[in-house]
Amino acid sequence: MVREDHPGVKRLVVYYVGTETSEALRGYLQARLPGHIVPAVFMQLAALPLKPNGKMDRQALPVPEREGATYTYEAPRTPNKKLLSLPIR
Repeated sequence: MVREDHPGVKRLVVYYVGTETSEALRGYLQARLPGHIVPAVFMQLAALPLKPNGKMDRQALPVPEREGATYTYEAPRTPNKKLLSLPIR
């Protein structure tokens, strides 16, 4: 899930139920996905919050802590990257 808990700071967060450690999941995904797609935060839950109709209640998911999170912005350097970073209108 993409979360923007602080204006302008978006990050991928994984909420999961299971016995795997977050390090094991991160390693699994890092071996199979490009770096920019690997989630920044892994949150283990006892159970996913559900609405009365059985769908997941995204509003009830806990906000991840900012501790340990690092954000480094690298400005686009090539003309193509600059073009791709422009907002869509």
